[in-house]
Amino acid sequence: DQVTAISGRGVGMDVVKSNIERIGGTIELDNRPRAGLRTIIRVPLTLTIIAALTVSAGGQSFAIPRVAIEEIVHASNAMIRVDRVGNAGIATIRGRALPLVHLETVLGMGPVASEQGRVIVVVHAGAGCSYALCVAAVHDHEELVIKPASPAIMSAGVYAGKSLPDSGVPLLLLDVAGLAARAGVQGENDAPVLAAVGPQEDGPELVSSLLFRDLAGVKRAI
Repeated sequence: DQVTAISGRGVGMDVVKSNIERIGGTIELDNRPRAGLRTIIRVPLTLTIIAALTVSAGGQSFAIPRVAIEEIVHASNAMIRVDRVGNAGIATIRGRALPLVHLETVLGMGPVASEQGRVIVVVHAGAGCSYALCVAAVHDHEELVIKPASPAIMSAGVYAGKSLPDSGVPLLLLDVAGLAARAGVQGENDAPVLAAVGPQEDGPELVSSLLFRDLAGVKRAI
């Protein structure tokens, strides 16, 4: 409440932010009144070898850390159901509903017409956050040497590094948590946290609605 000789001015925080950005990292602040402040610091990987799954989307190849993969299923599988709720997609896999994210869409490569013939990779992004990442094709499991990418690439927030596999074509390692943040996917544990905080005075009003499917097969609500 009062400035003293030892009170902070925020200079140290600015130094930390500048140094993290200099090496291609990012800082995210998630401030929720009456719930707390979450600080997420992402720094690029140094030279390391990780197990990864190579996938393709939009005519390009990418790598996904194998430790983040829960399972791989074909979108045409009879046990998979894909629904549209507004502009969002939901993939139901054996009774488990997961947010559906198309890799091309979240990377800005353009919309995807349908999931027909595509592959769904269920990934775990930490903090109770799992989602279905839809890609054009899945290739091989490989041991990749990962190096930090340039700051311009790392600042996008969806990549964790780069690799140069035996094919000689540079390969970007995807950051599954960064993809979730870009797509607006929330963790499964976020709802209980918000519920414990209590209703916000300026929050949206809850309205009882009737859900139905119209003649065109589109889900709507009254």
